[in-house]
Amino acid sequence: MELLRKLGTAILCFVIYLTLVWAVTGRLIAKDDLEDSRSAHIAETAFLRSEIATILRWNLTASMYTIRQPKIIQQPVVVYRYPIHPEDYIELSSPYGERNPYEIGGWGDAFHDGLDLWGISRWLTWQARIVAVADGKVIEHWNPVDVLHPALGGYVRVQHKDGSVSSYGHLSSTYVWYKQEVKAGDVLGRQGATGQTAESHLHFELEIDGVKVNPLRYIKM
Repeated sequence: MELLRKLGTAILCFVIYLTLVWAVTGRLIAKDDLEDSRSAHIAETAFLRSEIATILRWNLTASMYTIRQPKIIQQPVVVYRYPIHPEDYIELSSPYGERNPYEIGGWGDAFHDGLDLWGISRWLTWQARIVAVADGKVIEHWNPVDVLHPALGGYVRVQHKDGSVSSYGHLSSTYVWYKQEVKAGDVLGRQGATGQTAESHLHFELEIDGVKVNPLRYIKM
């Protein structure tokens, strides 16, 4: 009986020992796993921080580089001549930009998006020759003999090789046709007073990238 009691006590102690060993070993393993996981997390965080810092540094460098670059303005590659033949030209009568409505007598808009140019005008005998300012193709043609543009009367538009467009209004006659190729200096027609105007002159416009600009900055006599 005593032997059985001692044996039972030994077995109980052994079970308790195994339990303690299992518990301690499990905690150690869990601790090692936690340490490994924590180390991996720290390493991954450090890597991500490094990548983010690199990306931010690249973006900052690119932004600084972009800011330091001079703004490039696209300039036309065509050299434009005056739209009135030099032998017939007299003077500029109305510049590009804002103008006093009292000065225009109710004709046109307060903002003048072109130039009004005077050339020689002898009505029935001679009108100044209107010429193409550069090589191009006629993309719009209103012949004053057949049909007039509502505002500009006899009217011709020419698209040039750089994409710019020149326009010629109030013509008394035209010598070109739609889609005709023209060279710089070719006579497009004659100065006149057709459309909404009270006197003989040329209304000239120049469009670059679809925007009407001040032609005086680009044309040369």
